[in-house]
Amino acid sequence: MLNRRQLLSLLAGGLSAAAIAASDRATAFDFISPDTPTLEDFASTTLTDLEAQVRVVSADQTELGKINRDFGMAYRLRNLTMRYKEPNKLRMEGSIGCLIVNGPLRHFKVPALKLSKKDDLGNSPGKRYSLMDVGLLTRTSLAGTQGRYLKDEKVGDILAKVFEITYKGDESVRYQIWIDPHTHVIAKREWQDAMGKRKATFLYQEPKQVGTDLWVPTRIEIRNAEGVVAAVTSYSEVKVNQGLDDSLFQIA
Repeated sequence: MLNRRQLLSLLAGGLSAAAIAASDRATAFDFISPDTPTLEDFASTTLTDLEAQVRVVSADQTELGKINRDFGMAYRLRNLTMRYKEPNKLRMEGSIGCLIVNGPLRHFKVPALKLSKKDDLGNSPGKRYSLMDVGLLTRTSLAGTQGRYLKDEKVGDILAKVFEITYKGDESVRYQIWIDPHTHVIAKREWQDAMGKRKATFLYQEPKQVGTDLWVPTRIEIRNAEGVVAAVTSYSEVKVNQGLDDSLFQIA
């Protein structure tokens, strides 16, 4: 039987071993500091709708097609009015046709080209249109997402906050985004497939202040996986929070 001194010695040794093991575990995990930025830090809580005049500066349907079979659809409209309303409602209307997205439903119609298509984008929020597509974050656009801060990295003259975005229950879509910490505009977004392979890169440029603490990029450049510029669009006459009517986004 162990005496009292032997028991104390054994207990002290066990506590020391446990402390060493705990120290080893501490170095094996990345702890999240209270100062670590989150996506919610850069998401607008006041933006409910947005309207802008959009001009397609250039669009190469062959290069756009390398991104996605339907990716060049909206760029056929050339000059148009874009209206967006939270959550996930979009209307892009030009002289030759119209594209409407309402949640998972999408309707594209260009009578002059004899094009008419209706489809369902499914339940995944990652496949739906959001203001992230025009370089902005809102709380709605983050619904169903998981964000992870990666690092600080420069995009041009901007020291951006870089995040990885994945979607709960959907591994087919992921993004890396570079956020300007001063304007809260996404300076760069990289669209990746489930394996992390780049599908397209979006550069959001020339931000303009359109409201209190609200900036909007006025030029968007899209590059396909090969780094080729597939399209460039410009935005002007930006208006926000007009109370756009839901009827604008109805799909028959």
